[in-house]
Amino acid sequence: MRERFARAHSAQRPPLISALLPRLRHVASTRFFLFIVSSGIVSSAAAAASPQFIYMARNPKDCLVSYFHFQRMNKMLPDPGTWEEYLEIFMAGKVGWGSWYNHVKGWWKAKDTYRVLYLFYEDIKKDPKHEIQKIMQFIGKQLDVAILDKIVHHTSFEVMKHNPMVNRANAPQYVMDQSISPFMRKGLFMFE
Repeated sequence: MRERFARAHSAQRPPLISALLPRLRHVASTRFFLFIVSSGIVSSAAAAASPQFIYMARNPKDCLVSYFHFQRMNKMLPDPGTWEEYLEIFMAGKVGWGSWYNHVKGWWKAKDTYRVLYLFYEDIKKDPKHEIQKIMQFIGKQLDVAILDKIVHHTSFEVMKHNPMVNRANAPQYVMDQSISPFMRKGLFMFE
C-alpha cells in the first residue's frame, strides 16, 4: 500500500496520508479520521477492513471561491494568480487537490462499493440537526436531544469561526497569512 502512495500524484496523496494509513491497521477500536482525499486512494486492503466513509460534496462555484481565497492566504501553496487565471486552473483540475469533478464523481461511484454516507454542504447549512442525525444513524450511534443540540451549536460556522482549534488562528503568518483572507471566511453557499 505504501508504494502506491509514494508514486501517486500529490493531488492523490495528501502529505500526511502516507505516514498515517499504515498505522491505521493496528487501531483496535473505532476511530474517526478527517482526510480530504480522492476515492481512488482507497485500496482493496483498506476496503477489506470495512471502513465507513462520510463524504461531503459542495457546489463547485462555492469550492472555487473558497479554494481561491484559501490559496491566496496559504503561503505553502503557489500563488493562485488573478481570479481569471485561477478559474482556468480550477476548471482544468490543476489545483493541488485535483479536479473537483473527478473528486465528487469518484466518491459518488465509491458509494456503490464502500460504505459511504454522501452528504452535501448546502444541506448541512440548511438543517444541521437533520444531517448530524444522518451521520449518527450511519455510524450506529444514538444521541439524546441535549447532546445533539450541543453538537449543532459547537459545529455552527459562527462558533467554529471563533474557535482557535478550528480557525487556524495559531498558524504562523508565514504559513497562513490571515490578513489576506481568514481561514474561515463566510461559510456561505451561492444559493443563500
